[in-house]
Amino acid sequence: MLLEGAGWVSLSHSGEGLLLGFSRAPIGVDLEPADRPVAAAALMRRCFPLQEVDQLQAFDAEQRRTAVLTSWVLKEAAIKWRRRTLARELSCWRLDHASGRLRHQAEGLEPECSTGTAAGWRWAGVGPGMRNAGLDVVISGG
Repeated sequence: MLLEGAGWVSLSHSGEGLLLGFSRAPIGVDLEPADRPVAAAALMRRCFPLQEVDQLQAFDAEQRRTAVLTSWVLKEAAIKWRRRTLARELSCWRLDHASGRLRHQAEGLEPECSTGTAAGWRWAGVGPGMRNAGLDVVISGG
């Protein structure tokens, strides 16, 4: 949080990319390379709720990699929005891949969220601040 009344900032960096989210309300953001290799099966089994794993099993390998990465950035952004840790909260969040709704299973929260790709990056933003957020992806180097 910035000075009282000045808004909220959330940052994420990965490799040469930086995502900056700014809003008048709480917000969390995350960023990963869209083509990042992901050990989808292992990550799902270790960190995702069973309902989400069941949903992801129906996808082919590339769809599953993309879906797991999308789920990861949304969950990490949600955890930043709540000022929590991955270790404490990652397995609490479930993404419904059919509807795009993100839900905290223990507390029933369903925050506003958005995800997309830009310049080869998968990004996500979560929290009430997504209603009026400014997001900017910066790529350094070349």
